[in-house]
Amino acid sequence: MSNASRPRLSIRRDRKSKEFPPAERLCSLSSEVPVAKRGRCHTPPGVSWDVRRKVAARSQNKPLKSVVFIYFVLNYFCHLISFRSFQLRDLPGSQLHLLCQALCNPYCKIKDLKLFVSFLPESSEAVCKYLASVLICNPNLTELDLSKNPLGDTGVKYLCEGLRHSNCKVEKLDLSTCYLTDASCVELSSVLQVSQTLKELFVFTNALGDTRVQHLCEAWCPHPSRLSECSLSAARCESLMQILSSTQSLTRLLLINNKIEDLGLKLLCEGLKQPDRQLKDLALWTCNLTRECCQDLCNALYANEHLRDLDPSDNALGDEGMQVLCEGLKQPFCKLQTLCIDMDHLHEETFREIEALKVSKPGITW
Repeated sequence: MSNASRPRLSIRRDRKSKEFPPAERLCSLSSEVPVAKRGRCHTPPGVSWDVRRKVAARSQNKPLKSVVFIYFVLNYFCHLISFRSFQLRDLPGSQLHLLCQALCNPYCKIKDLKLFVSFLPESSEAVCKYLASVLICNPNLTELDLSKNPLGDTGVKYLCEGLRHSNCKVEKLDLSTCYLTDASCVELSSVLQVSQTLKELFVFTNALGDTRVQHLCEAWCPHPSRLSECSLSAARCESLMQILSSTQSLTRLLLINNKIEDLGLKLLCEGLKQPDRQLKDLALWTCNLTRECCQDLCNALYANEHLRDLDPSDNALGDEGMQVLCEGLKQPFCKLQTLCIDMDHLHEETFREIEALKVSKPGITW
């Protein structure tokens, strides 16, 4: 067949409706060739397997800038594509709708979808509704990043409908800087109560405050949690202490940039001292801590042999606080492996204590 007589593929918007063409028209390379099927995925008619492989290779090796191309590839070449994640940003709602249609294909193998900074407030409600359908229809999607998007209460409500569905397999959800409200946290708490798969919920840089964190704590699922930059105060640490006291599955707690203060940490350490607690990683930097909290940390280190990583950096612990910590680290039953501290303003005597500890405990990374 000559080049002039070969059917050509043209993917463009319909000029009248300003919408993307339906799947059948995307694949109509020739009206004379019937729609073909390969396995369980529709494939464009009249396209050789060599061409299909080239399209799949292009999608894996080059940036996917055209949403229409992504739609085409995910719908009709899903059986040939091996990539498991991709990210998009700054897309209008109509294009996100098209993307979600493709992702609803149950044979689409995408596991990790990043849509950070992707949509405007006026489109968030519709986009979250589309994403809820994806969560229900596509069992392969396990990670979803919607950070830095103004979801809105209604958008979060739609999203949580998908997250609560038994077909949803998402394990990691990032809602950092999504302007979550009280209503949003109530919806998320309902997800935590029923989800059998969600293991990690990122809510960095949301001004949750004590009330909103309380909603999440009341519905706590025993999985790793990030509550960094959530305007959490010492008063709410009592709820976190109860969680630490009651669950054996919590292994990582990041409380970065919260006003926990010494009183709040004292409450947390009470939870850490409970037998059989499995917490391994505790991040406390920029939490308004002083030297007064260091003895409580040492007591937690004495009682909890599972704690491996401790980060109290960017707090005013001072020389006296560091010396107290060093005494605790010298104990043979302390299993800490990583300690992140600020040493810029420490006196020479404290430095000598640390150097001696490095010799006696070479397994600790500073």
